[in-house]
Amino acid sequence: METTDESDGRSPKVVIVGAGYAGVAAAGVLRAGGITDVTVLEAQGRPGGRVQTLQLEDGHLEIGAQFLHGQNEIYAIAERENNLLDDEEGEEAEILPDTVLQYHEYDFYTPGGHLVDGHVVLENLRALEELNNKARSEGVASDVMVSLGDFFRDRYTDVMSTTPGEDWVKGSMLKWFESWAKMDSGGTVDEQSLPGTGKYAYVPGSGVQETKTGMEEVFKCLLRESLPPENLLLNKPVKKIHWTEKAVDSAESETVDENSSKRERTKELYKEVDENWSKPERTKESGLELDKDSSDDERTKVFAGTNFISGETKPSAGDQADAAVTGLSIHMEKSGATIDENDADDSGMESSASKTTPETSDDEKTEDFKERTDGVVKIPPEQIILEISDDKLRTNPPASKKLGDGFRVRVECEDGEIFHADHVIVTSSIGFLKDNEDFLNPPLPSLHRRAVNSMGFGNVAKVFLIWDQEESTGLQSVLPCMDDVMAEWQRQVLGSDVWGAVFLWPDGKKPQLKSAVTPITTSTGRQWFEDVSLWELPSSLDTCISAWIGGEAATVMEAVPESEVKDVLYEMLVLFLNKPSIPPPTRVIRSTWHSNPYTRGAYSFLATGAPLELHDALSQPLPAKEDPVLQLAGEACSKHYYSTAHGALDSGSLAARAVLRHYGKPAHE
Repeated sequence: METTDESDGRSPKVVIVGAGYAGVAAAGVLRAGGITDVTVLEAQGRPGGRVQTLQLEDGHLEIGAQFLHGQNEIYAIAERENNLLDDEEGEEAEILPDTVLQYHEYDFYTPGGHLVDGHVVLENLRALEELNNKARSEGVASDVMVSLGDFFRDRYTDVMSTTPGEDWVKGSMLKWFESWAKMDSGGTVDEQSLPGTGKYAYVPGSGVQETKTGMEEVFKCLLRESLPPENLLLNKPVKKIHWTEKAVDSAESETVDENSSKRERTKELYKEVDENWSKPERTKESGLELDKDSSDDERTKVFAGTNFISGETKPSAGDQADAAVTGLSIHMEKSGATIDENDADDSGMESSASKTTPETSDDEKTEDFKERTDGVVKIPPEQIILEISDDKLRTNPPASKKLGDGFRVRVECEDGEIFHADHVIVTSSIGFLKDNEDFLNPPLPSLHRRAVNSMGFGNVAKVFLIWDQEESTGLQSVLPCMDDVMAEWQRQVLGSDVWGAVFLWPDGKKPQLKSAVTPITTSTGRQWFEDVSLWELPSSLDTCISAWIGGEAATVMEAVPESEVKDVLYEMLVLFLNKPSIPPPTRVIRSTWHSNPYTRGAYSFLATGAPLELHDALSQPLPAKEDPVLQLAGEACSKHYYSTAHGALDSGSLAARAVLRHYGKPAHE
């Protein structure tokens, strides 16, 4: 049954910005709940967001999200839709979270084709894994100003003193771990919050696995069941979103008093959050945050086995965890937090809504990459604390322009087209929101804005070296393979049937490659290729080897000419494998998530110094929980599944349910 707005009898209108997993999931939940007037605006020429599968003649490559993490809802879609799961994984796959220990099957090389002893690799990986586990279990109680790097430096010497291998090998493996950590989260170990490492939750089930034909195919299944084609508009970038707390009728022209009761309403909202969200208990077994008393709240829904379109819970094939995550309290103290230039108070300070920000071209943004560190905004700790004193508490003034016909949202697109709505769900990446502070009018309130600015958002890149099938005929004794399905010519590259390889630069020696001619480095003076953490053999394409790069090095790589990237990686292959007979690859394909103006990076992480309540702040509806005119959604808004596609889906579903509750529709909660 279609939902109607009781105020004027018409159907509610919802605009969703972004057609990734969050946006499409939100649309599906809304339509299933009776709100059918839903329009999804996508800036790019394809839906999917940071899910992108490149289909080639002989296979496919995952440019973006690649793995299913446990038996989550995306796993369920792949399982029920024409069996899109990879048969090779098997139903009883071991749970393998993204940890360093799983790389014991990889070969570790030093320059000149020297293979590090497998026993030395395994024992040192175990030591690093032990440190990683301790960081998750012990770090949650640490001060937010303590980084993962602080923890490792404090414990590393003692733990590694008992492992086999020469000191330079151990030092090289530690540097590799730091590169891997950048690839795993997008940020350096010093940028990653130590207590934040324990907040991420693993979904029970089939570990980490891939799909048969690519993640984009699974996404398309969700798209088909969630949204009619006519409700999705591609190549429709949004210029600005105007929103207001109070509905403005088309006949009205007066503005809402800036000194109205908004201040008291905001205080009540914060008080409600503090009173209603309980501190979770922790279990020794899993380290997850649990709230045994929260059975109905949407934020405590058990993730595994839940259909986020219908809201129905069904048994999953894996272990059903009886764990429900809950929100942490947001505490306010009279700390006298300072107000920055955008925090106008009632004394008449200029609001950021009245300022104009000079436009920066994409070229200028690329040139400015050396001043960035993985998309993380460096600000003093006192400016990122979410605790706001009473005397400084302030919310942004409502929009002075009338929105028309009683609507509270006006979405202005780059091409000039206008969309009016009662609600808007913004699924833009945190990277985009950081770069476009004037995207919303009025801007986000202080609570949300500080959450956006203090959230970590890093970059991760994949580079694919590809050889033509014709050239592969003479390579049967040169290039490797890890699987019988792949071409025979790949079998010899890494010397054994392994998943891939790790190249260790000798600790203390500056790497030099003749092909690296572009004179740009990271902010710490490192070459981008020093942070190539993994070399792998994609099961989806026989004639390809992929390289993974994380952090600022990935951003630097995007600024290097593509031909040079190909030459540098080829030179690394020859150098570390000591096989000059390897022919140059025919072409190279690389991801460019940071250069993309609509993403500006890969995924989020909890940055050092940031409060653990960031995700709660980001997902709070505006102007109030019971009045969700404006909401943010996406992987960065997911409390425990941030940085993942299923976290984005979860976040979009929750945002949609908030709208349905506004109209008395519980959406099968």
